[in-house]
Amino acid sequence: MIILIGGSTHAGKTLMAQNLMEKYRIPYTSLDHIKMGLCRSSIRCGFTPLDSDERISQSLWGVIKGIADTCSENGQNIILEGCYLPPEKTAALKGDIIIMYIILSAGYIKDNLPLIIKHENDIEKRRICGDFSVEELMRDNEELEKKCRTFALPFVRIEHCYADEITQAYRYIDCMYSRLSSARKSDG
Repeated sequence: MIILIGGSTHAGKTLMAQNLMEKYRIPYTSLDHIKMGLCRSSIRCGFTPLDSDERISQSLWGVIKGIADTCSENGQNIILEGCYLPPEKTAALKGDIIIMYIILSAGYIKDNLPLIIKHENDIEKRRICGDFSVEELMRDNEELEKKCRTFALPFVRIEHCYADEITQAYRYIDCMYSRLSSARKSDG
């Protein structure tokens, strides 16, 4: 089973992946780690850490799909999380895949920016934190929500209370996980 958690920067993807890893005992991989591993290697990966998320997403997609396909073929479980999961690509994936995007509304971002920044290192203790503008963060979330709607992908939209509203995403993932686990058992 593959669980994909997408969203813009500071949406809480890594925290969700950590929580799901602990609950289901499924390993997770941060797409940021894959990105930085490629950038720091001697391999010419075609992007730098400073390139746009869009460019990095397009360059990383073959690796992400390869991991998902391999895990699916081998009956292995993995959680992949990051901002490099383009909806137009994830929508075409087949198999035992659970997809969830986390969207922050413009109002939530405006009203909770200090809280968002406070929690940016809850899981990863980055020496250099993401540099972003509020306008860019709002635009990225708005564009991501449009793409999720266009490709009929599941997402949770955080508007007022993160802790309350993110539970919708966990409930959806729990439901899909139970359904896919039951199907696996009956097939096996």
